[in-house]
Amino acid sequence: MSQLYKYILIILLPVIIGAYLIHNYIFSNYFSGQEINYSIEVIYVIVSIITLINITGIHFVNKLWKDKTGFAFMIFGVIKMFLIIFLIVKIRLNNEVNIIFDGVNIVIAYFVSLIVESYISVKVLKSND
Repeated sequence: MSQLYKYILIILLPVIIGAYLIHNYIFSNYFSGQEINYSIEVIYVIVSIITLINITGIHFVNKLWKDKTGFAFMIFGVIKMFLIIFLIVKIRLNNEVNIIFDGVNIVIAYFVSLIVESYISVKVLKSND
């Protein structure tokens, strides 16, 4: 479990925080007049929590059933994708704001967390070989 904490502290948190800072800087400087439904902070917190749950779940599945880790990665990925689609659909049903910027903000945060989640999952798999 300490190896998982190391990956989370060294890889996940700096990348997510760095991506948030870059994303927030670009959005606030170039698209400051746009009205959004969810702030970028809320989006990154939601996506980060989902990613932490996924990484922890993959780690526990890897500890209990090593041959089912790939299946767990796929299942957790699909669950994460459904939650992100749920957020986008919820925004789409709200006609008061411009949905394009909300959708783009969510997709950017999702792909950053997906890349980090995949990298950490591969590290967890390789550490047990």
